[in-house]
Amino acid sequence: MLALLGNVRNFEILVKCRETVNPVGAVSINVGKSLLPCTASEVVNSICSPKSFPQDSFYANANREDDTLVSLTALFIYSIYGSIIYPKKCGEVISEITLAQPIPMAKTLRNIRAALPRINKTLIMLNSSDIGNGMKEVLKITDEDLREIIDTGKTILDGCIETLEKTEQDILVKGTLSAEKLNRFSEELREEMLGEWSRLPLFKYRLLGQCEGFTYKKSSPREAFISDTNVHYSSKGLGAHIFNIHHGKLAWYLLSESNGSFSAERCSPSPHCEIVVATKEGLEVLAQKGFSDNGSLLKWPDNLYSRPLYRLNADGKNIYVVVSGESICRFDLRDCNLSDELPVIINYEDKQGEIVHTVTVNIDPI
Repeated sequence: MLALLGNVRNFEILVKCRETVNPVGAVSINVGKSLLPCTASEVVNSICSPKSFPQDSFYANANREDDTLVSLTALFIYSIYGSIIYPKKCGEVISEITLAQPIPMAKTLRNIRAALPRINKTLIMLNSSDIGNGMKEVLKITDEDLREIIDTGKTILDGCIETLEKTEQDILVKGTLSAEKLNRFSEELREEMLGEWSRLPLFKYRLLGQCEGFTYKKSSPREAFISDTNVHYSSKGLGAHIFNIHHGKLAWYLLSESNGSFSAERCSPSPHCEIVVATKEGLEVLAQKGFSDNGSLLKWPDNLYSRPLYRLNADGKNIYVVVSGESICRFDLRDCNLSDELPVIINYEDKQGEIVHTVTVNIDPI
C-alpha cells in the first residue's frame, strides 16, 4: 500500500487514508491498530523495520523501496504537523512527550545496516520540493510551517542516525557471539585439516606431542561471529596453511638433526648436490656471501653454478644439501598406526574487538 501510494505521488489520498484513524484535531482517540504509522516514532520504526520492505521478486524488481520511503516521508511530515504545527495554531502547549526523540527499534547489525541508508534517503526526501510542496498543498500550511517541519524532522532523523550508529558500535564490541558461527568456523577448519592430514607424507609417521606443540593464531573481526549480520566468514585455506607450515617444521627438524645439515654462517653449500634446502634466514646469510635466488633456483656467486632450491618455512640459519645416492636423514621412520583423530586443539578468545583463534597442533616426529 505504501509503495503504491508513493509511486503515484498522490499525497491527498495518502493523508485521507492516514486520517481514517486519529486524524489531526480529533477529540476522541481510537486505540485500535492503524494501517499506516501515525506518530513520528511509528514512522521511524517503519523505516527501520524489514517488514516495510519485503524482499520478494516483485518488490525488488519494481524498485519499490524508494516509493515506500516517499510515503513514509509524507507521513513523517504529517505526524510532525499534527504534533507541533496544528497545536500551535490552536494555541495549545506542546508537551515534552510530544517532542521526545524517537528510539529506532532496529537491534541487530543486519537491520541497523539496512535502516541507516533508508534514514539518509528519508533526509534527502524530506528536503525535496516534490514531497514538501505536495504536503504543503494538502495540509494547507505556509512556507514557514513547512520549513519548521523540515527542520524538526531533520533533528529527529539525525538523532536516529546517531542512536543507530552507537548501537552498531556497541554490538560490534559487546554483542553476543553466535555459537553456531564459532562451531562452523572450527568444523570447516578441522575438515580441511583432515584432507591435509592424509595428503602430507610426514604425518603418516607421527607421535602425539607431549608438550604444547606448534601453535598458530588467527585474528578475525568480532563481527564475523555475531548473529544476524548477513555476513559469512570462511576459514577456507587456513587449515591447509597451518598444516603445511607444521609439515615444513617437521621436515626441517628431521633434516637439521642429520649429518647433511650445517649453518650458513659457518660454510657455504657445495654445488655438487641435487637440491639445496634452506630457510629464509639461511638464504639471507648466503645473500651476504654473493648467492642469489629466484624462489626456486639458488645461484652461486658470479653465476658459476645453480641448483634447484626448496625453501622451508622454519626458524634457523641452517642449510641442507641433498646429494644423489645418500640418505636424506638418519632416522628410522615407521607408521605409528594411530587413530585418524585429528591431534588438534582449537580455542578462541574474545579480545579488543576481534576474535583470536588459537590452533595447537600436537604432532612430534618419532
